Amino acid sequence: MEYGLQLKKKNIIINKVLIFSFLFVILLVPFSSSGILDLLGLGDPDPSNYLHSRGPDWDLHKQDGKFVKTQYMGQVNIPISEGSKHYAPYSDVTNFTITDNQMIIEWWDKNVTLEFYDKKNDKKEKFKDKNNTKKQELNFSSKKAKHKTSYYFTHNTTKEKNKQPDKFGYEITSSNGVDCKVSGYKLVCDEQVIDFTQAVVEQGLTVEMNDSNLSEMFIEISGDSLEYIDPVVTYDYNNDEASGEALEWNRQCDFSINGALPTGLLPGGAFSDVTNSAALDSLDSTGDFFTYYGDFSCDGIEEQEGGHRFNFTISENINDITEINWSITAKADDFLDADFALWNDSSSSWIEYANGVGAAYTNESVMENATPSDFITSNNETFFLFAVHKTVQSQDIGNTDFISLTLTYDGITVNSPSNNDEILNNLSDTLNISSSAYNETIWYSFSDGIVNYTMCTKCEDNETTITFPRQGSFNLTVWGNKSDGSETSKVVTGLFVGNRTVYNYIDELNINTTTAGVSEAVGGSHLPAYPVNSSWYSTEFIDYTNSTDLHSDDSNWIETGSGTSIDYFIYTQLVLPTEVSYYRFYADYRMIMSNNGANTLSFKAYNYSSNSYETKNTSSCASSCLNKQFNVNWTETGNTSISDYIDSSGNVTMVHHDNIDGTSLAYLDTANFTLLYSIGNTPPTPTIVTPNNTEFNDATKQNFTYNVTDDNDYINNITLFIYNSTGVQIFSNTTTSPALNTNLILASNLTLDGNYTYYFNATDTDNAVTKSEIRAFSIDTSPPVIDFEFPLNNTFHQAASLEVNYTRTDPDNNLDATSCKWSKDGGSTNTSLGTCQNISDTFSEGSNTVYVWASDTAGNEGANFTTFIVDLTDPVGAYNLSTETDGSVIAQNFIEINVSAIDTNLDAIEIRIFNSTEDSIQTNQSSTSPLYVNLSGLADGIYYFNATINDSSGRALELSTRNVTLDNTFPEINITYPINDSNFNVSIVEINYTYNETNPDSCWWTNDSSETNYTLASCGTNITGVTWAQGVNDITIYINDSAGNEESKPIHFFMDSINPLIEFGLGTQINAFNQSYNSIYTNVSVTETNEFAIIFNLYNSSGANINSTLSTTNQRTINWTGLPDGNYTYNVTINDTVSNENFTETRLIAIDTIFPDANITNISTTLGSQTVKFNHTASDTNLESCFYSVFNESGSIDGTLENQSITCGINDTQFVVSAFGSYNLTVYASDYSGNENSSTLNFTTADTAGNGTAGGGGGGDTFIIQNVTWTMTTEQQGDIYELEMAALSTRERSLLFNNKGAEEINLSIACTGDLCNFTEFDSNMLILPIGIDIFTALSFIIEIPLEIDEKTYSANIIATDQFDNQQIVTLVSNVGAIGWFSDTIDKILSRAIKIGGLPVPYLIIYLLIVFLIYIPIYFMIFRPLKIPGGKAWVFIISMIFSFAIIRFI
Repeated sequence: MEYGLQLKKKNIIINKVLIFSFLFVILLVPFSSSGILDLLGLGDPDPSNYLHSRGPDWDLHKQDGKFVKTQYMGQVNIPISEGSKHYAPYSDVTNFTITDNQMIIEWWDKNVTLEFYDKKNDKKEKFKDKNNTKKQELNFSSKKAKHKTSYYFTHNTTKEKNKQPDKFGYEITSSNGVDCKVSGYKLVCDEQVIDFTQAVVEQGLTVEMNDSNLSEMFIEISGDSLEYIDPVVTYDYNNDEASGEALEWNRQCDFSINGALPTGLLPGGAFSDVTNSAALDSLDSTGDFFTYYGDFSCDGIEEQEGGHRFNFTISENINDITEINWSITAKADDFLDADFALWNDSSSSWIEYANGVGAAYTNESVMENATPSDFITSNNETFFLFAVHKTVQSQDIGNTDFISLTLTYDGITVNSPSNNDEILNNLSDTLNISSSAYNETIWYSFSDGIVNYTMCTKCEDNETTITFPRQGSFNLTVWGNKSDGSETSKVVTGLFVGNRTVYNYIDELNINTTTAGVSEAVGGSHLPAYPVNSSWYSTEFIDYTNSTDLHSDDSNWIETGSGTSIDYFIYTQLVLPTEVSYYRFYADYRMIMSNNGANTLSFKAYNYSSNSYETKNTSSCASSCLNKQFNVNWTETGNTSISDYIDSSGNVTMVHHDNIDGTSLAYLDTANFTLLYSIGNTPPTPTIVTPNNTEFNDATKQNFTYNVTDDNDYINNITLFIYNSTGVQIFSNTTTSPALNTNLILASNLTLDGNYTYYFNATDTDNAVTKSEIRAFSIDTSPPVIDFEFPLNNTFHQAASLEVNYTRTDPDNNLDATSCKWSKDGGSTNTSLGTCQNISDTFSEGSNTVYVWASDTAGNEGANFTTFIVDLTDPVGAYNLSTETDGSVIAQNFIEINVSAIDTNLDAIEIRIFNSTEDSIQTNQSSTSPLYVNLSGLADGIYYFNATINDSSGRALELSTRNVTLDNTFPEINITYPINDSNFNVSIVEINYTYNETNPDSCWWTNDSSETNYTLASCGTNITGVTWAQGVNDITIYINDSAGNEESKPIHFFMDSINPLIEFGLGTQINAFNQSYNSIYTNVSVTETNEFAIIFNLYNSSGANINSTLSTTNQRTINWTGLPDGNYTYNVTINDTVSNENFTETRLIAIDTIFPDANITNISTTLGSQTVKFNHTASDTNLESCFYSVFNESGSIDGTLENQSITCGINDTQFVVSAFGSYNLTVYASDYSGNENSSTLNFTTADTAGNGTAGGGGGGDTFIIQNVTWTMTTEQQGDIYELEMAALSTRERSLLFNNKGAEEINLSIACTGDLCNFTEFDSNMLILPIGIDIFTALSFIIEIPLEIDEKTYSANIIATDQFDNQQIVTLVSNVGAIGWFSDTIDKILSRAIKIGGLPVPYLIIYLLIVFLIYIPIYFMIFRPLKIPGGKAWVFIISMIFSFAIIRFI
C-alpha cells in the first residue's frame, strides 16, 4: 500500500509537469521562430509578395507574380520625410501620444505639443503635477483611435456639472520651425491639422483659438457640458499633391427604377460629383450619407431611390487586367434591399454581387475575376454602385465611409527614372523596371523610336544603365512581350538630359549697417539701381562676397544688422547665353536671430523690358525664427518670356531682400545660389485656323484646325484644351510629333450644348511650350421644340373653321423669331409664317394633318404635326329584331337588347337598363356596331331599357325607352305537421300544409309514388280522417300555378304502439354481490323491432348517478372499470323510436379490492418446550376471518397445524409443534370480498442449549425473532451499479440505507469479487437510526490502476445486521478505451479538486484552460493570418487540448 501511494503521488507530479509544459508551448507558439509556424503551415508568406511602391492615393504590390494596385478615394499616404517622393501610410509616419497632462504629435523631424489646462472662474490650472491632482479632481480620461488617415481622440471629464471647469484648454508649443495657424475650427501646424469642427457642430461646444501671439498659442473649449470632447488629428492633404488618379465619387437620387437595380441607367447618368468630400478621407465610421424620409428622399429631398456611385479611369491595358475588386465600408439603417453592383459594359447593365447591410458599418468586397474586361467601358472606366431601393416607408440613412479599388494585372512598371526627372551633366542614367507576365523580352527606346535596346529576357525585376543619344528632352518607352507575342509598354515623359550648367556662387553680397534714411539704394557698379520706398533706409553696404563664413553651414556667423527695420540685400548677376530656353534659380541661406522675431525674404528678378524688379517668390517665418533655413526658387521657360530678364550682354540680375523686425539682431551663416538652365531654340508657334471666334457648331463631333511652326523643325506634341462656361477644363486631346506648317485637325466629341473656350499648347523637344490665342465657340445640336395647344392630336371637331395654336421652345435659347412655316398637305405646299404666328384656316370634313417647322439661329430645324378630325354629320341607328318587345311579359330571367348604328366617326353605343323603380342596374358601351346585351339572372319584375349613339365629335342619337315583365317564380309548399321522420303510436294523424303562390291552379296528394292521386277540394285544405298503416308511410303533396310551374313536398313518418322487452343476461352478477375486483359487468337481452336507445345507469352508495351510458347502436353489454371500493346499484332502460319504454330491475353490488393487513409481531419459544406462542395484528375495513399454518423445514404442514382459525388481532395464541427444530409460521387474514394476505416468520425450538439455532442461555430461556425492517440500494434505488472505466480512472459512488423498523440497526459491510481489489469504503461499520424518512449514505471509491487488463470486473457488497439479515448490491465495471472518455466527462461534470483546502469543480478549471489556450492561439496566430473560420477552429482545438489536460490532472 505504501508503494501504491508513492506511485500515485509520482503520477500526480508527472501529470502536473506535463500540463504546465503543454501550456508553456501553447503560449510560446505565437512568439516562436518560423520553425514552429512552418510546422503548422503558417510561416512567412512568399517572399515574392512585397510592397512595390506607394503614391499619395495608391499602393502597388507585387503579389504572386502579378501587379496588385489599390486605388483610394483620396490621399491616404504622406511623404516619409519633408520633400520626399516616397510615401507611407499616415499612421506610420505620424506618431500621436496622449499622457496624463499633454498630447504630442510627431512627424518627420517636427513635433507639436498640446498641454492640458482648465479654467474655473478665470483661474487657469495646468494638469502637470506629480500626484495627478487635477486629473483626479475632474475624473479626466483620454482615448485615441488610429484610423487609416487620422487619429481620433476624445476627452472625458466628470458628469457632475458643478465640478466641470468653465473651459478646457490646450497650451501649444512646437519645434523645428513648425508654424501653427488657425483656420476656422482647425489648428493647422504645417502639415498636421487638429480639427474641432465635430465638437462644435455635433456637441454644440464653443471653440476659441489664438495664434496672434506665437509664444502664447492656445485652444479653449467651453459649453453647457464638457463631459465629452472629440476632435481629430489628420494630415493637411490639400497641401500635398496627389496622383490625379483618385477615384471619382458621385451620388445620385431618384433612380426611378421601381425597386430594381438600374438596368437602364447608364453609369454616366445624372450623378452629382462629390469627389472632394472629406467624409471619405479616412476609415473612421463617419461617412457621406444619403437620407430617406417617408416616400424616400436624398439629403432631405423626397425621391424614389438613391445611392453612391464610384468610377475610376484605368490606365492599364484592359486585356491585362485579371481581377477587379471594389471594397467598401458602409451601413444602411433599416434598409431591406441595399445592393452592391458593378457596371457590365458588355450587357449595359448593373450586376448585383451582394446585398444587405445593417445598422453598423460593414465591410463588403465586390470582386470580378471571370471576365473583368466586360466591366470596363470603352473609355477605360470601371463603375461601382451602392444602391438602396424603395422598400420601406420610414426615415432611413445610408452611409459610405471608405472606398477603394484593387486591380490585379499583368504589365510593366518603370521604377526609375520618373516623369520630369532632370539628368544633369550626364548622358547616362539607371533604368529600373518590374514586370508581370510580359517578361519574354524587355526592351526600351527613346523619343525618336528609331533604335530599340534590349534590356533583359525572361526577367521580372531588372536594373541596367542606359545612355541617351544626345542632350535634350526625351520620352522613354519600355516594352515587354509574352511568349505568344503580345506586347505592352510604359512611357516615362519629360526627361531632360545633359546640356544644363549649374552655378553655385555668390557674385556680390552687400549688407547695410546703418539705419539712416536715403532716397536711393544701389548695389555694385554694374548692377541696376534698386528702387527705394519708405520702408528701406540704407545706402551704405559692406561687401561680404568673399567671406569664408558664408560658404559653409558651420555656425560661423556674420552680423547683418540690428535696430528698427533692419534690411539687407544680396545682389548676384549671372551671365547667360542669349539662346537660353529654360532656367530655374534656387537660393537658400541660413540665419539666426537674437529672439523670436519675424523675418520675410523677398526673391526679385530684374525685368530689362520694363526696367523694374519683380517679386518672384517669398519665404517667411512669423515667429521662432531661430536657426531658420530659407529656400526660394523661380522658374522660367520659353524664349519670349526669358528674354525680358537678360540684357544685351547676357546679364541676369537677382535681389534678395530681407525685412527683419526692429526688435531683432540678425546673423547670417550661409548664402548659396544655384542656376539650372538649358539652351534651346525659338519655342513653337501654334496658330488656330478654325473654328472662328464665337462660332456656333451643331455637330456632335467638333474639328479644330491648327498650324504649328518651330525653328528646330521638331514638335514633341500639341494639345487641345477645352473649358466650359464655368472655366472648368472638360476636354483635352494630344497628338505627338505633328507635322509642321500644315493645317491639321484635332477632334473632340462634346455632346452637351453650351458655350466653350479653347486653345492649343505646342511643346517642342526642348520642352519649350507656347500657348495659342483663346477662342470661344458654342455647341447647339438641339432643334427647337414645337408643342400644339389647339387642336390637339387625335381630337374631333364639329366646325370646319379652326385656329391652330402652337408654342416654340429651344433648349439653348437660340430661337429664330422669323423662321417658321406650315403645311396641311404633308409638305407638298408650305406657307411661311413671317412672325411665327398662329394659323387660321377652313378644313375639310374628315382627317386633317397640320405640320409646323421652326428654326434656331444655329440652323437646327424642329418640326411637329397634329392630326384632327372634322365631323359635320349626325349618327343613324335602331333596335334589332332580337330586342325584347315593348310591354311584353315573359317567363325567363334575362333580357336581350341589340342595337345597330351607322356613323363614320362612331364613338360609342350605350345601352342602359333600369329596374321597376327606375334605378340603373347596368350600362354597356361599345365603340363598334352592333352592340348586343343579354342581361341574365334577373329577379321577377318590371324592367326598362333605352340606348344612345354618340360619334367622336359629340353628336348623339337617343332611342326610345321600352319595358318588359319577367315571371319565373315557382309555387311554394310547406308541410307544417307532422315533421319529417316523425314516429307515432296512434293510427290516425292529420297532415297540415301551407303554400305561397299568387296564381295557384290545383293541389293533390299521393301515398303510392303517384300511382294514385287524391285531389284536394282547394289548395290549402289539410289531409284529415285517414287511418295510416303500421310502419312506414310516405306522403307527397303537389301544387301548380297558372304559368305551369309545379312544386311538391314529401313527408315521411312511422306508426308503432308496442312497448319493448328487456332483462339481465349471462355474466351479470346477482343482487347483493360482494367482489374483490374494481369493475362491474352487465349484460341484457332486448326484444324490439324499432329500437331507438338503450341506457346503462350506475349509482354510488349515496344514490348519485355516476355513469349514464346511452347507445343507439343496439349495445347489449357494458363493463364499468376503475371503480373505487364501495357499494353500487345499477339498472338498464330501453326506448323505441316512438317513445315506448321499459326497465330492468335495480341490483346491488359491493366492491372491495384492498387486501387485509396481516403481521406477526413476535414469536416466543421456551428452551426444552415444543409449545410456541405468537402475537399478530390483522386489519381491514371488511375483515372476515384469520387463520394460521405451521411449516416444517421441508416446507410441509406440521401435523394438523394447517389453516387453524383464530380471532383476528388476538395475542398469545399457542400451538405445539411435533418436534424440536426450525419452522415457518404463516398467519392469514381475509375479507368478505375474498381478498387475502399473510405474514411469515421463522422460528426454532430446541430441547437443550446445544440443539437448534436458538442456543445460548439455560433451560427455560425465551427467544424473540424479529422481521427484516431495513433496505440497502444504489443512489437510483436499484441493486446494481454498471460503470464504464479506463486505466487510471476513478469513480465515487454511494449506498443508501433506510431503517423502517422500531429499533436501531447495526450493520457490517463486506465485499466479494475481483472488483473489490480496487474498491475502498469510507467505513466497514454502519448504524441505521430509526425513521422511515431517514436515509443513511455510505460512500466508496473505485480506482483503476495503470496496468490492468481490459475486461469486465464485478463485486458484491454485502451488508449484515445484528440478526444476521443480509442485503446485497452488485458492482459491474467494463474497463476499456471508452472508459477514458466516459471517466473524463464524469470528472468535468461531477467532481472537484481541492485547491488551498477548498473544493474547486473541474468544470471551472476546464473552462479556464479553454480560455487560456484560446486567447493566444487566436489573437497571435489565426487572426493575424486571417485563417478562414478561425474562431471556430481555435475553439475546437482549445476544447480538445483542455479535455486532455483535465484527463491527466
